[in-house]
Amino acid sequence: MAVVTTLIVVGCTSTTTDGAVTPPPDVNTVFQFESEQLADNDLGVSPRITVGVLVPNAYFSSDDRFPVLYFLPGYTAYDTAADMPDVLGEALNATEPMIVVTVTGANELGGGWYTDSTATGNWEQALVTEIVPYIDDHYRTIESPAARGLAGHSMGGYGALTIGMKHADVFGSVFAMSPAVAGARGIGAPELFGSESGAWRVLSALEALDGLEGEALLDAMSSSGASYEFSYGTAFAPSPEPPYFRYPYAKVDGGVVRDDAVWALWQAGFGEVDAEIAQHREALASLEALGLDCGRNDEYQWIFEGCDFVDAELTAQGVPHVYTVHNGTHTNRFAQRMTDVMLPFFAEVFGKHEEP
Repeated sequence: MAVVTTLIVVGCTSTTTDGAVTPPPDVNTVFQFESEQLADNDLGVSPRITVGVLVPNAYFSSDDRFPVLYFLPGYTAYDTAADMPDVLGEALNATEPMIVVTVTGANELGGGWYTDSTATGNWEQALVTEIVPYIDDHYRTIESPAARGLAGHSMGGYGALTIGMKHADVFGSVFAMSPAVAGARGIGAPELFGSESGAWRVLSALEALDGLEGEALLDAMSSSGASYEFSYGTAFAPSPEPPYFRYPYAKVDGGVVRDDAVWALWQAGFGEVDAEIAQHREALASLEALGLDCGRNDEYQWIFEGCDFVDAELTAQGVPHVYTVHNGTHTNRFAQRMTDVMLPFFAEVFGKHEEP
């Protein structure tokens, strides 16, 4: 079993006195990265990001530099960084050598959606401007987009897809596993945010937050049955006043009325991936490789619909990509798809750009 070391680091670079990058202490190092990009967010969400760095055996038997795969876990996936050695097993050492960096997006509300928000912090910027440079400074990496891949599952699949298309100059290849993106129905699907009964439930939860601020507000939001909606709202429709997000429904004359302007903010989260693909078509087409992997028996059928939708939109925009479908659910083949599909995907890409 791989050794796991846990420590806390501040988002800055450090080297030894002779200028050499400090070597990693163990095969899998899990640490709390204190992000300046998450600090001072309105809601008071912790600025610490759980990061895991899993290095291949080859790292210790040579002075070579290695490509890096950044992996973004899903909503409430707090332990993936520590579990990654068990998830990948010996598959990591049986393929093209690479470093795997797990960047946890889970927070007190379940997840920050790897997006920038005044309410919960700038998660996208934390990854791109803080964590990637930190890894390059502290590990023997190949500092090139061609040698950096970005992958994720569920919420992390959404993050990989959207961050990848915005930062093709940082990540040269992208692989999204069961990404949390809506299909043609957008977020208006009843199982998402289009249900009147769901709106009543969230409105009642919001009433319980009245008058709360600071830690009391965050605690109440975290323990609420509407924490998923709270996480989504604070990520995509932040507001400067408590509870620090705008909700698209309100009670009016005994019924529920939707505010279309606020709804547009919510829809622009993971409900308009087609518009994002069109906007970033050139960047997506410039990637070394782009992959999409989904389970047709996903219990969240809106995600499988979303995968088909993304595939169709990428095809319509002329963006080269691979789309694989399996018979599993949202999570029951997670490890198998990681080792049998995701790792070979990046191994092929990285193998084309080995360090001279």
